[in-house]
Amino acid sequence: MGRQDPAREVVAETVACTLCEIYGYTGYAWHGWQYIQSYAGGEPRQALRFVMKVLADVEEVLDRIWATAGNQNQERGNAA
Repeated sequence: MGRQDPAREVVAETVACTLCEIYGYTGYAWHGWQYIQSYAGGEPRQALRFVMKVLADVEEVLDRIWATAGNQNQERGNAA
């Protein structure tokens, strides 16, 4: 079994951390940060660079989540 794509893993973990913070699930960010650091060889500065490098992808994923959630809310409103 091959290793997972580090960029995708960092995007996914950053999205997860962001959603947790937005919805009030505090305390998860530290675990997410440790996970991201593992993809950067344990180097905090490199991990931060990694996150900064994928922020456009993180934004796109979050935009898609919001769009999907908005569409579902509209469908529920129309059904009522």
